[in-house]
Amino acid sequence: MLEHLAGRARMILALTAATVLALVFLPTLGSRAGASNTGGPIRTVFQILLENESESSAFPGTGTELDKLAQQGVFFTNYFSTGHASLDNYIALVSGQAQYTSTSQDCPYYHDGGGSVDGKGFYQPLTPQDVGCVYPASVKTLADQLGAAGISWRGYMQDMGNTPTRETNPCGQPAIGGVAIDPTVGGLDQTQLATSTDQYAARHNPFPYFHSLVDHSLFGSTSPCQQNVLPLSSLAADLASGHVGAFNFITPNLCNDGHDSPCRGPGADGNPGAGGLISANAFLSQIVPQIEASDVFKKGGMIVITIDEGSGNASCCGESGQPGIQGSGGGGKVGLVALSPRLIPHTSSCQYNHYSLLRTWETVFGLTPQLTGIPGSDGAGHLAHAGDTGVNSMLADVLAGSNTCP
Repeated sequence: MLEHLAGRARMILALTAATVLALVFLPTLGSRAGASNTGGPIRTVFQILLENESESSAFPGTGTELDKLAQQGVFFTNYFSTGHASLDNYIALVSGQAQYTSTSQDCPYYHDGGGSVDGKGFYQPLTPQDVGCVYPASVKTLADQLGAAGISWRGYMQDMGNTPTRETNPCGQPAIGGVAIDPTVGGLDQTQLATSTDQYAARHNPFPYFHSLVDHSLFGSTSPCQQNVLPLSSLAADLASGHVGAFNFITPNLCNDGHDSPCRGPGADGNPGAGGLISANAFLSQIVPQIEASDVFKKGGMIVITIDEGSGNASCCGESGQPGIQGSGGGGKVGLVALSPRLIPHTSSCQYNHYSLLRTWETVFGLTPQLTGIPGSDGAGHLAHAGDTGVNSMLADVLAGSNTCP
């Protein structure tokens, strides 16, 4: 807690007069985030990402756990993914970078990209067929911003480390013989397919794809990815002790996120042959109450649940990413629900996408250039496409208690 308060104090001291004036018209900010009109700050965020469902099939009128949660929280009907297939969406959520061939093909060969980074922090592939997928250290992420601000973060990845020869634990880098693949050399990612005992997928864990988070040479013996990306089995103890991050990125395994159907191993529903929405909803029925029962959630926590991609290429918000394997455009409408004791349940029809969600966390945690030293693409601290003109923070809409579009 002290590190977050210190980070907030540094931010307040650094704010310009114009920013302070703007904050007057927002709900009062707490130690880590904006306070809602129900009387308290959002202090801790839990982001859960599911797989491969459109908003229409996952949420409204389905009678599933997702449907019930949408009725209990703030439900965004017009929330869009940014591409296909998986990894490019995870990358977008933490860095704002657009899809290109390798990331939209889930990076089967874990290797450095061959492109460059422009003055605004956008990664430019060497060619449209750039086969690399690990971004250079100059490409920054939400984790980099949080770390620079002294605000804690965590990744919780289900099944990570179950088979040590396939992936490292902690961090979850693709491995060969238990040794993390050096992305400057490259190697085949053995986590592309689940096994009966290990359904972890590196491509559903965005943090190992950034040199800024995995390079030992930048940080000494332990990288930020090793320090902060843990197996999901660690979450229960962390919730009990209160030692979760201010921001927590939760990825279920390939069965419980709804990706595989049937699954290679058991799912949360207890049926190894299920998968899809059956296992995803069973997982949510277990993990959401676990988080909601914790003190950190009761004292200002928020759970956000969304989906990496849907069907088709529908997009919003002036998306200008590189073409993916299914053509240019986004990844379809997937929906999003936010749950918190600080929020008033309502439905929003405003348009947002994965870049909007990244911009929201940058707003929630006050990640200004003055605090982090990271200017972002717009000079205001928003990373890559999170700084695009058509991309807006969802915070005011979340807190409003009614449909309030930017």
